[in-house]
Amino acid sequence: MPALLLANGSIYAGFGSFCDFAANLSRCWLLGWTAGSLTPFPSNQVFDEQAPSPDAFFLLSIWMSGYGMAADDAGNILFVTGNSDYSGTTYDGITNIQESVVKVSPR
Repeated sequence: MPALLLANGSIYAGFGSFCDFAANLSRCWLLGWTAGSLTPFPSNQVFDEQAPSPDAFFLLSIWMSGYGMAADDAGNILFVTGNSDYSGTTYDGITNIQESVVKVSPR
């Protein structure tokens, strides 16, 4: 799990699943809370949806090698995902974003 990020009055935490036995079971999440009250963002919903293709993989995790996620001057959150399927054919930029640098706008 990467370090927490405090940015723009919010706290962010990135998660990745651990010890998955199959690629289609691997997941990652980026969750946020208001720093002053620790109220979770309404967008902190965990969806378990996968692309309908039989070859679809989630196989990704937020990988920061022990470092925290970053925020730019506009407040966007930046992080790196790891893992991928060995064929390299499952990346779709929407539900499968393994091996990517990701920029997410705040709330």
